[in-house]
Amino acid sequence: MKTAQFLCLLTPLMLIAFLLATLAPPTVTTAQSAVTPLCRLGVNIFKEAPANLALDQLRLGWYLDGWADATHTHPSGIEYVLTIQLHGDDAGGYSYQPAGAELDAAIAAHPGASWLIGNEPDRRHYQNNLLPATYAAVYHELYTYLKTRDPAARVLAGSIVQATPLRLEYLDQVLAAYQATYSTPLPVDGWNIHNFILNERSCDYYQDSTICWGADIPPGSDAIDGMVLTVDDHDRLDLFIAQIERFRAWMLANGYRHTPLYLTEYGILMPEWLDPEQFAPTQVNAFMDATFDYLLAATDPATGYPPDGNRLVQRMAWYAATTDQLMNSNGILFVASDPANPATYVLSEMGENYRDYAANLTAATNLSLLSLTGVLTPTSAVPGAVVTVTLAAQVANQGNRQTGATAQVHFYAGDSAHGALLTQTPITLTGCGDATTVAVVVTSTAPADLADLRFTAALTTANPADINPDNGHADTHVRVASDLLYLPTLRRP
Repeated sequence: MKTAQFLCLLTPLMLIAFLLATLAPPTVTTAQSAVTPLCRLGVNIFKEAPANLALDQLRLGWYLDGWADATHTHPSGIEYVLTIQLHGDDAGGYSYQPAGAELDAAIAAHPGASWLIGNEPDRRHYQNNLLPATYAAVYHELYTYLKTRDPAARVLAGSIVQATPLRLEYLDQVLAAYQATYSTPLPVDGWNIHNFILNERSCDYYQDSTICWGADIPPGSDAIDGMVLTVDDHDRLDLFIAQIERFRAWMLANGYRHTPLYLTEYGILMPEWLDPEQFAPTQVNAFMDATFDYLLAATDPATGYPPDGNRLVQRMAWYAATTDQLMNSNGILFVASDPANPATYVLSEMGENYRDYAANLTAATNLSLLSLTGVLTPTSAVPGAVVTVTLAAQVANQGNRQTGATAQVHFYAGDSAHGALLTQTPITLTGCGDATTVAVVVTSTAPADLADLRFTAALTTANPADINPDNGHADTHVRVASDLLYLPTLRRP
């Protein structure tokens, strides 16, 4: 994807300079011992087997490679997020890979996995290149296919290049096409986006790669210009932040606030030779640190994901761990230490920076009992009658551990200090907003005065310790109705 974007930047003079240039060898380091993986930290692996990379020293919680490989493992417990690649044409046709038996094998090998449908469907020529209605159609087919074979699969839509207004218009058309075709909103278990900062100008119109470099115009759009930028804008943190916030606002507006957001690809694409000052390793590392700081902390009470403490982004993946185009890319974390054995990798200067940043993060479990609801059956009773109450407690882990935290959800009649323990249920949740609803059915007696029935749920964390145990209580009141008014039924003859 990225190589073609840079080749279109080259003038003949720049190309000659590129061919003559040599890059200084990157700084290398030896691997550190494994430490607790963090679910928010991820990376793209480009054309390399994960087993060939010492991923654990980056404390990664997850990785992706732009494919759905049945043979990929989970080194050090790192989650593998799978991608189905799409291919479109100007007539609205499509195909996808893997498919058939190869796709079935990947589904069987990774039960309950997260699946990305497409990789930049809004990118003409170099990536999936799908009209909005075509993306809606292939998404529907693959969502149904995955859920039929693995109901626990988590399916994420999107994968747009960047959340600019022009590309949100593309997604608006996807949603409209899905609704019109299937008479229901597009179903998702989450959204994922890339967050590059790239120029948006039509190559079909300008016919000049020095003008239309970058992300081009999405398929199906008649726009000539979108966000017009220069190469110097590529590492602007304010634009990076604006795109994240813009997409979360779009999720809210379209009814998707209560779904997670994965940032599945971002980084510095511009190679160092393009501007040795702006895109040197020290500047790339500064951008990496600034984006990590933002992504790990950014919240919004109006648009954020409630099970994750209203954080805007649940998981982020740096681009890239490796590449076969080292001289025409940037931000690469691993490089081959032995040219005769390219499967032997060590950390680059940027990889060391990622490692050192991750090493300073504290692994935490932060279980929260978000809500407790109760539904009475029957809805009315006389004093002393037996009633049934269905209690539902929503629990989430807002921490950052990739490994699951175990706890018990205790249900009480009354409060947790003085009430009677009704039942308890064990749960296991990873971090980054992983959530579950625990439902129990209890019987109770309608009180003599027909007052509210009070119930309480409380968490006790078994392992590891919760950093904020005060979030582990919730109560609910269930009103018992008695004085009912019965109205006659009137029917038109």
